[in-house]
Amino acid sequence: MALTPLFLLSFTAGTAPEPSPPWPPLYGAPLRRLGGLGVGPTMAVTVSGGYAYLIGRGTLRVADLAESTRPRVVGQLSGLGNTRQIVVVGDTAYVASREDGLYVVDVADPRNPALLARYDSVEFATGLAHSGDVLFIALRQFGVELVDIRDPAQPRHLSLVRTGEAQSVTCRDGWLYAGVWGTSEVVVADVRDPWRPRITARVPLGGFADDGRHHRSFPGY
Repeated sequence: MALTPLFLLSFTAGTAPEPSPPWPPLYGAPLRRLGGLGVGPTMAVTVSGGYAYLIGRGTLRVADLAESTRPRVVGQLSGLGNTRQIVVVGDTAYVASREDGLYVVDVADPRNPALLARYDSVEFATGLAHSGDVLFIALRQFGVELVDIRDPAQPRHLSLVRTGEAQSVTCRDGWLYAGVWGTSEVVVADVRDPWRPRITARVPLGGFADDGRHHRSFPGY
């Protein structure tokens, strides 16, 4: 079975001094800041259809990117709980909000986002991914929950994949990849039948997997 390659980044963790150069290596020239929004702490952002969707401290903000160096907030919606991650599917935004579950927001009019539904996930809604009519919610200890989103106003539970302590997920071509924090691994599951997902592989890591990144701890650091 061919698995989709995962591209991983790394950083050190701990209290000891940073290793001396050349580690970590620097690539290219420093990036130059061209603009900003000034909206304060932001947990996650995604871009869809010329707009950026930002979440932080219970608020979703929609920013118009028509002038890429001068983005401006054109709409917002508060009261979304402990916001963590966001995905936008068509005219609908899905916001994972930890102990507050999943919020579903109608963004057909980016200037007037409106709450469609709140879904009570099995456990802490942490990471999100989608494929077709299925939303994948990383639930920490309970693994990954599969949810039918054919009707965004009425999300419906399909099944669970007991991956372990899942932080973040991604899905491609019927294969789910879950970053499992506690056991330091990527768990691969066949989700082509969303009613009967099955784990097919576990890939050990030298650190902690989270949100498509590989957090690596080096001895002594």
